Amino acid sequence: MLPAGFDLRTIQIFILVADLGGMTQAAARLGISQSAVSQAISALEKLTETLLFDRNIRPLALTTAGDVLYKYGNDLLATAKNTFHEVRKKDRKSFSNVKIAMLESFANTTGHLIIRDLHHQVSSWQIWSGNSPGQHQELLSHEVDILITASRDLDNVVGMERYDIFSEPIVLVFPSSYKGQTKDLEKLQEMPFIRYTSRSAMGLRIESQINRMGLKLPSIAEFDTVTGQLRAVADGLGWCMTTPLCLLQEIHAIERLRVAPMEVGKFRRQITLIARKHEFGDLPKTIAQSAEKILRKQGFVKLYKHLPWLEDDIIWTKQ
Repeated sequence: MLPAGFDLRTIQIFILVADLGGMTQAAARLGISQSAVSQAISALEKLTETLLFDRNIRPLALTTAGDVLYKYGNDLLATAKNTFHEVRKKDRKSFSNVKIAMLESFANTTGHLIIRDLHHQVSSWQIWSGNSPGQHQELLSHEVDILITASRDLDNVVGMERYDIFSEPIVLVFPSSYKGQTKDLEKLQEMPFIRYTSRSAMGLRIESQINRMGLKLPSIAEFDTVTGQLRAVADGLGWCMTTPLCLLQEIHAIERLRVAPMEVGKFRRQITLIARKHEFGDLPKTIAQSAEKILRKQGFVKLYKHLPWLEDDIIWTKQ
């Protein structure tokens, strides 16, 4: 018999404290008091008769015993979640509810089509879109089940399975009225630059490349959404750097834009699906395969009609 108090909820609190590095952060994420978190950890340490955290280090660090509980605790939660899903199967669906965090352009172009194609496997879907750093924490804290991201920040996190979907180039976008050159980026420093906020992985990636190339681009605006950025460009406020997926989201505005490849300083972004291992069986891989098929056969073909040169620059990853 397990001792009273050694339950999944307490294990979940313990893992969240370890992931976030403190009890205050875990309490805020769970929506409970710091005292409740502290009591749960203290009770767990009393039950196991060992210290799980070294409280002399900030942020909190796991002891050797804490490392063991963290490893097996994650396995326990994954098993419990699988068990819950199996028990709650209905209408022959494999899972009752799946939460997927996606980058904005992916959610708006592909999210609903994944649900359409895989509706028979999941009873209820939740699609969250937002900025990458927040989404990463949501995956680590079990608030979301699956993440589709362009960031590599979670590459070294253990206990995750990853499926690369495709790689796309960063391209230059101007108002359709712009008739000037597009190859010499130094000359483009004379034009206003419309930035994508550095709160996102793509914004950070673009700013890093701009700095690496030594460019000084005069900024008149930063946008948190693809829609805002590309509409500003279409209205003639300046130029920007973006990706084909973002252009696909705003395909209705493509006639008001002039898109050109980068000739110097080319760089790309990789779109990857990440999930915690063993929690959803083959579903993560199936979602990645579905997304690749949707974008390859239904999505980007719309863009190729306007920008045929892009087709050879989208690299697909076989699952």
